[in-house]
Amino acid sequence: MSDESKYPTRIAPYGLRMPPDLKERVEASAKANNRSMNAEIVATLEEKYPAPLKGAGKLLQEWFDEILNIPDEDKRYEAFSLTFNKLIEKVEDLHKQGSINEDTRSKIIEKIEKAETINSKREWD
Repeated sequence: MSDESKYPTRIAPYGLRMPPDLKERVEASAKANNRSMNAEIVATLEEKYPAPLKGAGKLLQEWFDEILNIPDEDKRYEAFSLTFNKLIEKVEDLHKQGSINEDTRSKIIEKIEKAETINSKREWD
C-alpha cells in the first residue's frame, strides 16, 4: 500500500501544539529517519495505536492466542509442532497477496516464534 493511498493528500490539516523541547526531539527523530515532522508524528502514533487486525490476520491472531492458552503442555506442544512451517508459509502468502499488511505479518510471525520457543524448550524437559 502506498503512502498516498494510506494517507491521502486531502486529509484536513490538524494544528498541534507541543512544548518546544518535545518539538526539537521530534524534529531530530524525523531528520534521523529521513522524513517530515508530520510523517514522524504519524509513524509514532501508528506504532503506539496500531489498527485492529482484520480478516485473515485477525483469525490467525485469535487462533494463536487460543493455542497459547491451552493449559495442557503436551496438547499445546502437539498443536504447534505440526504447524510452524505451514503457518509461516501461509502468513507469507497472505502478506504477498495483500490480505495482511507488514505490521500484521510481523505480529503474527512474532507470535509463531514465541510459540516455537515455548515448543523448543518443551522438547528439553
